[in-house]
Amino acid sequence: MTKHGMHKTRTYSIWRQLKLRTCNPSHVKWEYYGGRGITLYEPWKEFTNFFADMGECPEGLSLDRIDNEGIYEPSNCRWATPKEQSANRRPIVRRSEFSRLIKALNEAHKSNHDHRICREFLDA
Repeated sequence: MTKHGMHKTRTYSIWRQLKLRTCNPSHVKWEYYGGRGITLYEPWKEFTNFFADMGECPEGLSLDRIDNEGIYEPSNCRWATPKEQSANRRPIVRRSEFSRLIKALNEAHKSNHDHRICREFLDA
């Protein structure tokens, strides 16, 4: 039973989702968070502690990790605009680039010229 009276707020929903994706291996986004070692600061496993540190989510903002490889903790989180969040993403490897990389690695393995083949890929 919640005693903070905020279970229907946007801030509570944001906290609940971050807790699920970092603490629950059954969550659909687990592989991108908890499965990569992105964890939740232990005190934040309680909503009241999260709220004491972060406060109410301002309108138009969402929770952002400053260091995308870091955990969800007070020194690594902020309320950010969509523009700030889009500038703070992990690099995306496009399928075509990934296919080229796999081909280059296969060629490198076959030819025993790992460094040269991989350098050609990286310079392309």
